[in-house]
Amino acid sequence: MKYCPECGNPLSSANYCNRCHTFFSDNSGASSSDFEIVNGVLVKYKGNGGRVVIPSTVRTIGDEAFVNCESMTSVEIPRSVVYIDEGAFGYCTNLTSITIPDSVRQIGSEEWSAVFMNCKRLSNVVLPDSISFIGKAMFYGCSSLTSITLPESITEIKEAAFKCCDNLTSITIPRNVRTLGYEIFWPCPSLRTIRISRYSSLKNNIAYMSMLRSTKADIVEY
Repeated sequence: MKYCPECGNPLSSANYCNRCHTFFSDNSGASSSDFEIVNGVLVKYKGNGGRVVIPSTVRTIGDEAFVNCESMTSVEIPRSVVYIDEGAFGYCTNLTSITIPDSVRQIGSEEWSAVFMNCKRLSNVVLPDSISFIGKAMFYGCSSLTSITLPESITEIKEAAFKCCDNLTSITIPRNVRTLGYEIFWPCPSLRTIRISRYSSLKNNIAYMSMLRSTKADIVEY
């Protein structure tokens, strides 16, 4: 079986995508041999990288499914996916951009994330407003990330979420965030501005005070 290179939908025997209403050449699309999928869980990616389109038969991107895939530059996640497991894209050092659809309810577990750990060229991330927390070490070592928009649905940013994001220059903490982990921005030597809501309940939070001590960034209310 092959999958549509545009949307990840399975192609017919005539290389036709019923969703895109398009015929593709014989060498188009990803082969089923590129993906190890078990009961809707993408266990392992085995393809050649580049632009990767995950099949629409996937509901969960499994633990370390793409880890160390240095040849992958971008990935398209279908709306069938509801969960991305720990370390799924860790050490994909040439991954530059990713958009996560709002079908995804959770990125990483409550205990550990590291989903994009050491994705050193990752510079463009779009997060959905369907997630409630930024997990532990989710963006640890993403040294090309200069800014990121956190959705208003976020209520917690866990430990070391942005640790060693060397070129992160600014970030806005959503007003609904009630809990901060330790060392979320340490060390982020280029961080100049942290925006926080004037109505935030964080200001009496011990971790918030620790954040202030660990950064030279200006705290700007909005």
